[in-house]
Amino acid sequence: MILTKKRRLRLGIRQQTALLSRQEKLRQSKTVFSILEKTTVFRKSRNIGFFWSLTDEIPTQDVIRKWAGRKNIFLPRTEGDGMHFVWYTEGCEMEEGDFRILVPAGAARIDPAELDIIIVPGVAFDSQGRRLGKGKGYYDRFMELYGNYTVGVCFHHQLIAEVPSEPHDRRVDMMVSPGGLLVITDTVAEGEQAEGVCSGSRNLSLKESLA
Repeated sequence: MILTKKRRLRLGIRQQTALLSRQEKLRQSKTVFSILEKTTVFRKSRNIGFFWSLTDEIPTQDVIRKWAGRKNIFLPRTEGDGMHFVWYTEGCEMEEGDFRILVPAGAARIDPAELDIIIVPGVAFDSQGRRLGKGKGYYDRFMELYGNYTVGVCFHHQLIAEVPSEPHDRRVDMMVSPGGLLVITDTVAEGEQAEGVCSGSRNLSLKESLA
């Protein structure tokens, strides 16, 4: 039953994403990362795990290039059933990895324990931090093994009322959508609320986030 719900949800979300123009995707991406960049957890992080977005994901290329050199940026590479993060540097050669995802060619990997935060893609998220991925389980396995602080980023329509979840599905610690910031865990919540985030974003209730 849950697997059927997940398949239907993936299909519905992907259909909505396909309707977005390139310009609209970039506009929402700019809003999302403007919010994220002003959070305490991002500003204090030195080693950041990002992802090189595909066309059905919120664009990350501009923000990666923006911060490369100012922070240590790492991108995921899958091998078998596992995943690790490798160093991205501005202008580095990119090659096609699994699932046609671009990764830095021949780059050194980082010890997962040294990643301060990981920016996580997803097909859908909800206000409790539940995440629906693409069904391969790479991020769930990685998050269970290493327990890094994770931040989900998504388009507005990808933040939904409830994501169907199974015991092995891992939740993110923070969510950022064009509607604002949602702090899920208590790890940095106090600091975020005390120092604030960028103008126009805040800790949203579910009703506000889905408005």
